[in-house]
Amino acid sequence: MNKEIRNPLFTGLINVFIPGVSHLYVSRDWYRFIGAVFINAFVFMVTLSTGAIAQDAPRASLPPGVCTGILVTFFVAGMFASGYNLARKNNEAIRAFM
Repeated sequence: MNKEIRNPLFTGLINVFIPGVSHLYVSRDWYRFIGAVFINAFVFMVTLSTGAIAQDAPRASLPPGVCTGILVTFFVAGMFASGYNLARKNNEAIRAFM
């Protein structure tokens, strides 16, 4: 466990731009970072593929790119929430020992 208080908002934002980097920032855990990078890359590819498949459906009623945009928005929100919660739990654990 890292002994420093981390800003949850900053941690969430950096996790959006580089998925998994919150593990390095909060706890310096390289194994979780590497695992998160690969898992999130796979999930992002599935997200893009699903959006393209849904958009190319014969009865797609949304303008081009909207399905993919909605799915990517959910992915980004999940990345932010993941980093935010990691920093928040770290801070709670540190405060419990103070």
